[in-house]
Order: sequence, then structure tokens, then C-alpha cells
Amino acid sequence: DENFSETYQSSECHIFSYLIIKDSSYKIARADIYIDDKASKDSAKEFLYSKVLKHFVPGIVASLFQASTHSRYIDMILDEFKEKLSDSHQMDMNTWNHDLFLSPKSAPEIGILPGGYHLTKLNDAHVDQLAKQWAEDIGESFSSSFSVKDCIKSNIRYRPSFGIFTESSDSLVAWITLYSGGSLGMLHVLQGHRRKGLAKILIRTMVDCVQKAHGGVVYRLHANVLKGNTASENLMLSEGWERQPRNCKMMYFTKS
Repeated sequence: DENFSETYQSSECHIFSYLIIKDSSYKIARADIYIDDKASKDSAKEFLYSKVLKHFVPGIVASLFQASTHSRYIDMILDEFKEKLSDSHQMDMNTWNHDLFLSPKSAPEIGILPGGYHLTKLNDAHVDQLAKQWAEDIGESFSSSFSVKDCIKSNIRYRPSFGIFTESSDSLVAWITLYSGGSLGMLHVLQGHRRKGLAKILIRTMVDCVQKAHGGVVYRLHANVLKGNTASENLMLSEGWERQPRNCKMMYFTKS
């Protein structure tokens, strides 16, 4: 596999996840890390060394490397990456204005779609539509170090992904996917189909699917919401998702 990822939940319900992405030259270009704020510092450090940093062998890191994290241990994580890359890269850090939300501790009631729609899984035929919309949402600069289409294909082929289609023309009007790091993402409803509860049904369907895949265990997903995106923030809160106390931090490393 070109990329590496793992998500697990401890017996104390602490969630750890990471996603390591390689570029077209098979060098590590990005790492996304989530460490539950309630986990101990020792367990966070153990996670970093045993799961994440072991992949960073000499010569495998791209000229531009990005690492993002949700954790109250941001300083510790930063220090570990700086030490690991000190011989080849220099560091500059910025802050993403994203809030983290955790899904409810209870199983969801999916609800009923309004008339004129049906819900089914996405497939490769939908990649271009999702990629075009995502590129508009995140900006073209993001695609310079990250393949939008490759990410969407991976989400659709290897993890749950759902779309809502019109009955009349079978047009895709709303969708949701799951990143390999365990984060809900790409939730979007086209204009003209909003305020009908489609986003809520997609979120609940995804949570229900993941919980069933874990044998009915209440597995808590996480999601990033751009700060200031009031509609999405209110949606997550109305669905019982809990806003976490810290933003996502992004670290940039460039080849020295």
C-alpha cells in the first residue's frame, strides 16, 4: 500500500489515529494525527513512536512535508517531528482554523428520506463530481501537494461512502465519505436540495455503518469543521456531536 493509516480506540475510549500520505515519487508528503485530549502524555508519546514516526526513515520524506494534529500535546508532537527531521528539513508552523467534533456516544436513528430521493453507496463514476466540488471548497493551492482525486478514490473504494440521488434523473445531489484516519469528511449538499434534512441522514448513515462494522460498539467518529462555518457547526451540534477544546495545528517542514 502506498499510504499508511490506522485508527484505534483504547479501553478507556481514547481515540488515536494517523494517516500518512505519499506523493507520486513515493515520498512522505503529509501526516494527519489525532490524539484524544483525555489520553495521557506517556500514551501519546508511545503512539507517536510505535505507530507514526517508525515510517520516517532517511530519504523518504518529500521536500515539502506537512503534518497536522489535534491534540493538547501539540508542543510535544512538534518537538518529536523537529528532532526526527532536523538533519534534512527546517520547520515553520501555522494554525488551521478548524474545530474538531466527536460523534455522540449513542447509536443514531437514521430517519426517513424525503420523497423524490434515494440513498446508495458511491462508486468511481462519482469521483470527478466530488473532486470538482472539493477543489472549489478547499482552494487550488491544496492540490499542489495532495491528489484530490486519489484521496476520493481511496475513500470510495476502501471505506464507507454514501450519496443521495434524485429519483427523477438519478442525479447525485448530496454525499459523504470517510477518511482512512477515521474522520468524517467531504459532506456536501448541492444548492436547491438543502434544508431537507439530507445532510443529517448522511451523517447518521455513516455513523450507523461504522458502528455496525465494529460489531455494534459505539465507535466515535471525528470531523473537522472550518471555524466560522456556522451552518456546519450548528448541524454537528444539533446532531449531538461534541466540540473539542482545541483547533487543528498544521506544521510545515521544507527541505534544508
